[in-house]
Amino acid sequence: MREFKVLKLLDRFSGWFERRGADYPVMRRMLQVKLTMDRRRVPTVLAQMSKNRDRAAEEESNHFGKSLWLYGLMGLVMILFLLMGGSPIVQMGFIYAFLMFFVVTAVISDFSSVVLDVRDHHILHPKPVTRKTIQMAKSVHAMLYLTMLTGVLSAGVLGTILFKMGPAMALLFILETVLFMLLVLVATTLLYLLVLKYMDGEKLKDLINYVQIIMSAGVMLGYQLTVNSFNYLDFGGFELQWWHVLIVPLWFAAPFELLAGAGGGSLLILLAVLSIVVPLAAFLVYLRLQESFERYLAKLTEKDAGKGRKRRGIPLGQWLGRLLCRSGEERTWYRFAAEMMRHERDFKLKVYPALGFSLILPFLFLLPSLRVSNWSEISQGSWFYALYMIGIIVSTVLLMLKYSGAYKGAWIYKTLPLRHTEPVFRGSMLAFAVYLFLPIYLLESAIFILIFGVDIALHLLIILLGLLLYMTVCFWVLPKSLPFSQPFDAMKQNDNWVAVLLFFVTPVFGAAHFGASLIPYGLPLYAILLIMLNIWQWGRAFRVPWEKVVDS
Repeated sequence: MREFKVLKLLDRFSGWFERRGADYPVMRRMLQVKLTMDRRRVPTVLAQMSKNRDRAAEEESNHFGKSLWLYGLMGLVMILFLLMGGSPIVQMGFIYAFLMFFVVTAVISDFSSVVLDVRDHHILHPKPVTRKTIQMAKSVHAMLYLTMLTGVLSAGVLGTILFKMGPAMALLFILETVLFMLLVLVATTLLYLLVLKYMDGEKLKDLINYVQIIMSAGVMLGYQLTVNSFNYLDFGGFELQWWHVLIVPLWFAAPFELLAGAGGGSLLILLAVLSIVVPLAAFLVYLRLQESFERYLAKLTEKDAGKGRKRRGIPLGQWLGRLLCRSGEERTWYRFAAEMMRHERDFKLKVYPALGFSLILPFLFLLPSLRVSNWSEISQGSWFYALYMIGIIVSTVLLMLKYSGAYKGAWIYKTLPLRHTEPVFRGSMLAFAVYLFLPIYLLESAIFILIFGVDIALHLLIILLGLLLYMTVCFWVLPKSLPFSQPFDAMKQNDNWVAVLLFFVTPVFGAAHFGASLIPYGLPLYAILLIMLNIWQWGRAFRVPWEKVVDS
């Protein structure tokens, strides 16, 4: 087994661990196994980058080390805040806000496997291993993970502070970052404790899954938001207000303002005191609740069986399924695909970040115009054509529709008396349109109506019809595989390129839409044409012979 340098460093403190009641040789071996498994686990931030790799090579690859390099590159963005000038509290406030976002989301998405690991109890409790040793190994593992993650994120900032502000500021940054890590660790653990106390393990797993989704979407959106944010940030003329006490990053930024000699009002001193007192007090509370946390972890092994989802009446999605599906068989596959899309965690982790990206992408096109125009001027323009950007989720999701973490259940396609593939494909496509696409589009449309007024209602209908027709185009171009029948490891890189190229078909619909707007009565006539094409395509596009189905 691989020997890690950090374990050799811990060997120097073996006496301290022994005095704390831990069996150090056993604890060291446990840490060695945990660190080895960390190398093989693919972090959320790398989930989209490890799709087309050899599986044996992937097992030997150091995924955790690669993710640290990527986090280090992300951390370089924080250096820009130091170079923009302004008071130290503003600069460091932005830096700690940036740190808080990435550390907290990374901790919940990837670090959960460290804090919520219950395998130690199942495997080691029957063995002659003390509870204290197990708890100490978990705590040390957690601190090692958090230290490495925060260290690589803030390494560039530390070097810049040392060069620009001097060693005193650099030392203060190290101390404040340690307190920051302590607060993040305790706050995350207490959040888990609260969830486990009042909910079952499945609810916590869902919470972690949604944070993983936010993390993936945040990485994709981070570049655009960071670039545009510098146009609106005011690094000068900052004045503290009483409500700044509620902004945690300013707690850790306040000591830098004091050390810079900019004066220390009572509010600034209060913020600095909070940065010390709150993490230490939270850590003391954590120590008292540690035993309770270990007991509640047993809930993670519980299934929420027997507690069906109670619903009153007929949900809108089911009602639309009854309306749109042409047969009972098609409705069955509609419900099956809807359940998989809404509840399978692996599928949501791969697909939902694209949904979040498409939700914000149209508004990113409005940001540059805000620098030269006000909202009233923008509302008179044609920026609603940016809604065609939602088409990015169509090609992405349709590409992912054939993959699943539960792909081994695809044997059901072989055993069922399926004479035709049309009910399977059409039902699945309708489920995607109703449960994933329409909610995003309707939400975007409501916001755009608030901006541009109800006069764009016909334009919104045309965009919707165009994107629905675009779905059938994507279906015909992409390889035909039965839904949820292949593992995510089977994804091919050239499939991604096909999805990207398909996205560039949406400007064709946008150009036709714009051209119709220049002709008298062109918009209603174009809408009627799109309705007819949709009826034709959605009625015939999914008749795929079995011999054309990949891996059928």
